[in-house]
Amino acid sequence: MLNPTTISEAASETTSPQRLTELANTHIELARIVAANVVTPPQLLQELSRRKDIGIKIAVASNPNTSTHILFSLGKDFPEEVLNNPIFPILLLENLNLLENIPLQTLESFLKSPIVPNSFIDWVINNRANYDSLLIAIATNPQASKHILNQILSRASQQNLSPNHILNQILSRASKQNISPNHILILQAVEAASLHVKIAGEMAKGWDEAALSAIRSGKFLDNNPQQEKLLSKLHIIPKFTRIKKYIPLINLIFTGILKILKIRKVQIFLLILLVTPLEITKILLAITLQMIFFGLFAQFVNVLIRLIALFSYCFSIIFLCIIFLYNQYKLAIQKYTLYQQHKNNLKTHHKNNLKTNQSYKKEWQKVNNIESTKTILSELANSPWLFIRESLIKHPNTDSEILNTLSNAEPKYLSTSLLLKIIQHPEITSQILVTCAKSTSNEVTIAVAKNLKTPISTLSNLWKHNEKFGKTSTVAIANILQRNPQLAGKLLAKFVKSATPSIPKLYLLLHPIAPSHFLCKHSSSLDWRERYAVAQNPNTPQHIREKLTEDANRIVRATAKANL
Repeated sequence: MLNPTTISEAASETTSPQRLTELANTHIELARIVAANVVTPPQLLQELSRRKDIGIKIAVASNPNTSTHILFSLGKDFPEEVLNNPIFPILLLENLNLLENIPLQTLESFLKSPIVPNSFIDWVINNRANYDSLLIAIATNPQASKHILNQILSRASQQNLSPNHILNQILSRASKQNISPNHILILQAVEAASLHVKIAGEMAKGWDEAALSAIRSGKFLDNNPQQEKLLSKLHIIPKFTRIKKYIPLINLIFTGILKILKIRKVQIFLLILLVTPLEITKILLAITLQMIFFGLFAQFVNVLIRLIALFSYCFSIIFLCIIFLYNQYKLAIQKYTLYQQHKNNLKTHHKNNLKTNQSYKKEWQKVNNIESTKTILSELANSPWLFIRESLIKHPNTDSEILNTLSNAEPKYLSTSLLLKIIQHPEITSQILVTCAKSTSNEVTIAVAKNLKTPISTLSNLWKHNEKFGKTSTVAIANILQRNPQLAGKLLAKFVKSATPSIPKLYLLLHPIAPSHFLCKHSSSLDWRERYAVAQNPNTPQHIREKLTEDANRIVRATAKANL
């Protein structure tokens, strides 16, 4: 328990800066009190602002002695504390151009706050109208006036933009590259303003249907195919969501393929390919493509272009033949290397052939004897014969100690097949699985990641240290999700982290495993879909949900009220 004297010292305006520094470094509670003290020097407040504790940051953001640049830095996450800071109105009077110096993300946070001065909104509309992300922030503010919202809604018509036309372009992969990012931001601002309660009114029913329809469309959301693939495997993203956006493209491809297959010459060519070896098939396909490109370039009038096309065509055929011969040579080398390795292994295992055979026969008899004692089996665990050691795993008297001996053998005695058999043994312990997890074989690490006896800490390491999106990390996170959903939620929250709204991040926010801190962080997102996801999630803290009942967006507001 803290000493009342030290608490008084930390709060006193007569305490020296040196003593305040000492107290701030003593205890976290004292650091919060020091951060709130109006005589705390700006240098100490700057140092305190870097600490992770939210209570300290809030106190620094509210302290009138905090430097302007520190206030702007904290304003991104604590806008209301900065706007309520007694020094802030004075700063505005002292520097008429102060708003121009506020960082964009901090200004966005200010504009989303219900206590932002109207002068801020007017200044943005009149001076920073080209910053369309700021217009989205204004449309997200529950206190934004109807007049301001109508100004935002008129932005599309002012720039000759048809929302339906551009939305169709956004959803069309072929024309997406021709759309200006500003146009997309304008449409986001228009969408946010059109769903504002002061424009559209309160929502009595159908909020989930409206939200899910917008989410499934995927508009204004970034794609990350690798993240989406992983979350689909974990059933966090419905598989149809990923397939749906590719349906028009798939239909187009299949229609084209069917038309090509109807050509008689193509049918004959495919029949030839079917009875041709794979390597030659690859070359024939490549030559066919080259002929198509050569035919296109041959249409040019320019002689130089036609000569270049002819040269590249001839060179590519020669190059493909060289690759074919090189691949055959490489294959022969690989086969010869494997043969030499096998030959060396035979030499190693068959020195003194008669003696070896006798030794092998004795060990084979022991390992097949169901009455062999644990002592005998322990000796067999050090056998130089791989087949004996693999057979030992199947013995009914083999226990965890023998498995441990087998797994800790010298690397030359360890094989992928042996380790896989050890991992699948019912008597395996978590300690043995930790040892097996160090293997360089993907098959072994995947088997370890699948095993329900593998410690959670080992699974976390397999998830973090293996190549992302690989089979090992995918199996590891699936195992964690099954046994410890809370930890899986935390790991996946880091995994889907992105600066802009994305499909993987949104679906994780919708899922019950989303951690509370992740939900809190996105409760003030510029994108209303993320705020909707937070409002409906059972892990959202009550105070956050209560705050969302006053959200500007009619769908978010109705969802939060329904889930109180």
